[in-house]
Amino acid sequence: MPLPFILVVSLLAGCIEVDMSVPSFPDMAASFGVSEGHIQRTITYNFLGFVFGALIYGPLSESIGRRKTMLIGGAIMLLGALGCTYATSIDLLMLSRFIQGLGACTPVVVAYAIIADRYQGAAMYSMIGLVNACISIFMSLAPIAGGWINEHWGWRGNYAVVAVITAAAVLLELLFLPETKKEKTPFDLKAIVGSYARLTASFQFMRLSLIPSLFFAAYMVFIASSAFLYRETFAFSLSAFVVHFFIIVASFSIPSLFSARIIAAFGGDRRAEKIGMALAIVSILALLTATTPWAITLLMSLFCFGFSICYPTLFARSMSVYPEIYGVAASYIMSMRSLLVVAITGMASYVFIGRPEEMSYVMASVIGVVVLLSMLSIVASPSKAEE
Repeated sequence: MPLPFILVVSLLAGCIEVDMSVPSFPDMAASFGVSEGHIQRTITYNFLGFVFGALIYGPLSESIGRRKTMLIGGAIMLLGALGCTYATSIDLLMLSRFIQGLGACTPVVVAYAIIADRYQGAAMYSMIGLVNACISIFMSLAPIAGGWINEHWGWRGNYAVVAVITAAAVLLELLFLPETKKEKTPFDLKAIVGSYARLTASFQFMRLSLIPSLFFAAYMVFIASSAFLYRETFAFSLSAFVVHFFIIVASFSIPSLFSARIIAAFGGDRRAEKIGMALAIVSILALLTATTPWAITLLMSLFCFGFSICYPTLFARSMSVYPEIYGVAASYIMSMRSLLVVAITGMASYVFIGRPEEMSYVMASVIGVVVLLSMLSIVASPSKAEE
């Protein structure tokens, strides 16, 4: 069986599990008799699992191999998805979402390492592009599928579908996934901690990693609030909300398919990066004045488009700071990003009361940190920036 097909199926469940469940949030709150904030924190707990998993799976795959690591992570995610499907209390749902996140980050971390093991040069770039294109399509279709499943099978149906997809992925990995890591490295905790310390001490790496991570955290604040905002505050039907949600998600995922062409059209990496960041920042600041659903959808779509332009260049530059520890750097970035999502969505869940103002204030505060980091990079001395 073709390796790209196995990797795409392995990535599918983890790519759709958040966006597919969002349309069901109001129904989940009603089912458990809890507040909006409680249900928003299912995303917080999910990404808390990502925090720990991302730090572990990269180094673990170097030690025991890619295949075993993928199987372990898949089994953990399957356990979490089944727990969500049959959860009888909000506490059990939160625990299951944490377990699901702990496993869901495995293919995201390990799949790209498998590609790097098996392919080189143009073939590797082509394979990464193919996988990213599939991920973008999955993300765009996830809210539509989630809304349809919720209408026909209820909110538990979404988690059941994720469980079925995860089980299929684990079966494919068990039967057909080859081991691509030929020379395994002994698990050296001291060396791993040293690499993380080295990355943390680098101004250049931290700046390039934090900016897209903060953009993503701001986006997740909107994702966590969107179902309650559109379906309850704006009294949208489920299908109408799904249309708005699809427009916003597609504004990131579809441009991501053509990121290389868009970057070239804007005049190269650095110029496209600046344009994308400026568009994302201005859109979120303008969100402070938006009170209608279409204005919010438009501004969030512009934010996502800007983010899709600057993200590839920022990520590539962050990874190039220390290319000799690529795997550790990738794990660090994912863990840091997830930790920011945990902290910021957790805070937003306590202040959001159904109005767009509270959501916008939290998102604008996050973007303020992005502006500060951008200003620091301008005033920093060249020697500091290249550390």
